[in-house]
Amino acid sequence: MEAGLLLLAWSLVWDDGDLISEEIETWDTGPAARDFHEAHRGKNRISCLRKSRPESLNETRHETIDAVFAFYGHKPLQWRSDLTHMEVPWQSARRGIPDGARGNTIIPKEYWCCF
Repeated sequence: MEAGLLLLAWSLVWDDGDLISEEIETWDTGPAARDFHEAHRGKNRISCLRKSRPESLNETRHETIDAVFAFYGHKPLQWRSDLTHMEVPWQSARRGIPDGARGNTIIPKEYWCCF
């Protein structure tokens, strides 16, 4: 769910807060927030996630979501996946976990500002 994780990273940088309150784990396919993943399973297009944003968010959060979608919305899923996998927080958290193995190492949120 790279789209959601990009939203998380940018909300931490721009808004000093997170849009996803749960921990981010190092799954074999990429960084994942378990509950967020379950809620958006099968929605690989970033535009699908945009439709599901809660109306309870304040204006600042809506602006962050809109800006992230404007920049990343046209990017293919594989491009977004490659982007998250090449970053140091992901690589550090996956260190020692074999390729293809589902890990559950937590990537601390303070590292998401580095993405």
